[in-house]
Amino acid sequence: MGYKYGIWLVYNQELLATKHIGHFTISCFMEYLDAVNLYDELKNAYGIHSQIQLIGNNPVFFPTNYYIHDNNNLYSWGYYGISNMWDKYKKITDKYTCDFSHKPHTSIDYSKNKELLKLIIRDNINLACTLHVVNINDDDPYNWNILL
Repeated sequence: MGYKYGIWLVYNQELLATKHIGHFTISCFMEYLDAVNLYDELKNAYGIHSQIQLIGNNPVFFPTNYYIHDNNNLYSWGYYGISNMWDKYKKITDKYTCDFSHKPHTSIDYSKNKELLKLIIRDNINLACTLHVVNINDDDPYNWNILL
């Protein structure tokens, strides 16, 4: 099933290595044209560059079915982040039919089996991120891709 289309803030893979495209989800479970329109609106209002402070010293397991429309049964682990833009993103995103990520977070690894996931404590770092429209229709996170 996947997560349909969405908006991500993508960070440099060299700073935080993941097997999939490393990102903070702003929204998911969107129709393609809605995702493009939301991207345009966010880009015009705030630009495509954003900073997120990664809280690396407190890794967390994220539950399966994290979002309202989520029935993918994928476990993940990762980190929360802090963004001074999140409330601004929410205000615009609220106009669209989607699942908004109420707390900035990034998943480092995914699995159908929680026992295969291993938390890693790391330093807190600031991540420079870039806004993108993404295709997250695939069940496999390694097949998700950036469209814009």
